[in-house]
Amino acid sequence: MYFNKKGVGHIEIIMSFVLFLGFIGLALYFFSPFQNSRTIHSSLDYAFDEIIEETETTLESYSVVLGSGYSGDYVNISGNHLNKLIVVGVDGIPLDNYSVSEDKICFISGERFISILFNEEFSDSEGSCSFNTIVSDFQISSSKNESLIGETKMKNLVIEYFNNYDELKEKFNLPGRIDFGFSLTFDDGTQIIGEKEIPTNLEVVSKEDRVEVATREGVVFADLVVKVW
Repeated sequence: MYFNKKGVGHIEIIMSFVLFLGFIGLALYFFSPFQNSRTIHSSLDYAFDEIIEETETTLESYSVVLGSGYSGDYVNISGNHLNKLIVVGVDGIPLDNYSVSEDKICFISGERFISILFNEEFSDSEGSCSFNTIVSDFQISSSKNESLIGETKMKNLVIEYFNNYDELKEKFNLPGRIDFGFSLTFDDGTQIIGEKEIPTNLEVVSKEDRVEVATREGVVFADLVVKVW
């Protein structure tokens, strides 16, 4: 009996020690600065992806070979946003020697190689297109769809950020103790910013990327910065 009681006492001591270590381990897991660092960095990646997804828009582009010697002719390329298009030359600079009407894009004179870009962000094309002769030898050499950031969509996200911040955090599935902000800075210095005041005593991490943005005037580059704290 003496040995049995002594053995039970040892087991109780061991079990108490194991439970104590388990409690310490859980405390370190939930309150460790390393765990908090992992949470904030994973939240940054998630917030960045959510902002991209929330503001993305599709750019349709068609590369066209018009042939030589045409003037006063049209091509009939239709996109999802027919009246919201931009025509650029081989150097990527937007042209102004065309007009749009119904499903016609009419050319007064000019380039042999062009790209026709369709996007919902572009301003409405103006002018009339009264030509009756289709360009006889135009060819679409390639076409593609790509995702860009939409300027208007980014501005709308800023409005939602300041008016419905808690709902936006919930939609992005960010942890309750994590806050976030973002900005889009264009090369001319203009910015679109959605950012609350950041307390000075908190760790702030950020992610920056060079992105393409569809605007009323065309496609430009800008710097997207997302912060979490």
